[in-house]
Amino acid sequence: KATVSVLYWLLYRKNMCHTSVSKEVPTTTLYAKPQTVKDAEEHQDADTAPCLGVYLSEWVRDGIPEPSNYEELLQLWALWMFIVGCLVWWAVDPHGAMWYANPWGLDFWAWLGWFEIKQWALRTVEKTSRRLIIRQGFPILGFRETETGRALRKQMERLQTYDYFYLRVNAIPDMVYLSHLTYYIFTSPGVVGLNQCTFMNTIVSWAVLVVVLDSTYALMHYLMHFNKTVYVAIHRHHHRFQVPERNFVDVRNYHPLELILSSAVNFPSFFISEWLVGASHISCLMAFLTILFVNISNHSEFEITIPYIFHSGNHETHHRHPRSNMGLCTFYADRLLGTYKPYVTNE
Repeated sequence: KATVSVLYWLLYRKNMCHTSVSKEVPTTTLYAKPQTVKDAEEHQDADTAPCLGVYLSEWVRDGIPEPSNYEELLQLWALWMFIVGCLVWWAVDPHGAMWYANPWGLDFWAWLGWFEIKQWALRTVEKTSRRLIIRQGFPILGFRETETGRALRKQMERLQTYDYFYLRVNAIPDMVYLSHLTYYIFTSPGVVGLNQCTFMNTIVSWAVLVVVLDSTYALMHYLMHFNKTVYVAIHRHHHRFQVPERNFVDVRNYHPLELILSSAVNFPSFFISEWLVGASHISCLMAFLTILFVNISNHSEFEITIPYIFHSGNHETHHRHPRSNMGLCTFYADRLLGTYKPYVTNE
């Protein structure tokens, strides 16, 4: 514990992990409307993508939270059952379990280095996306300016113990997912490199892949909401806040099993797109960054609209009306499922 604390102190003192907002900062600062790019950078939460020193130190300090109600107990039980299952898998088939956790076959220090690079990259994408949104001058979503909206935003004053716990845990399966995604992109014979890119396997493939990713996620999302046990045990934690606006913090603030299910659903989408129109390194990376940007926009306070395709308020509607708007981007699947509900300001 002392060693980890010293490591955390050294990393923090050298400013290797950017933590512009701490738990003690009043929420009037955290949720004030940013007017400049500098304000936008400061409008971040400390747990977006901290370095490994923060993770280790806070795990030692905080430990595992104790459940305070039935839902938290069920969520924690589901997580422990999954961990026990992974340990059993490791005991029965260590080589298979190792490949699942580390498909590239990296040694410990290389894996640790890529973990840090992943955290930095996600932080950079989030900050860049937010800077672009600020510079474009997108307005605040209208519902948040109403009396009800302000009251709901006040409920988001502080992240709770379970929020921080899941944010830290999710960094690990997130690394596993990105390892498998990059492994597929750069080793699959059906995904071509830069020298073989065409309009069909790049631009068309990117558009098809985004629609397929959104549709498969919408179907999984629909099943999680309409199965009460699954919803309470896994997905309900993500719906604690009805007006999400912490960007990537709120994107990744869900049960680890949901992250694993989402990752498992994503891969068939890549295979389907590759089978339909082909795929390239560029189309896969563009689709991944598109979905990431959409997620960040959906969990921000800004009204971002692409006519007939995307409106960031639709996902806020989903957080207030959980059985509507299951998709992330296009919402074509919701129109087919009959779950689409347009964004309403005065409600």
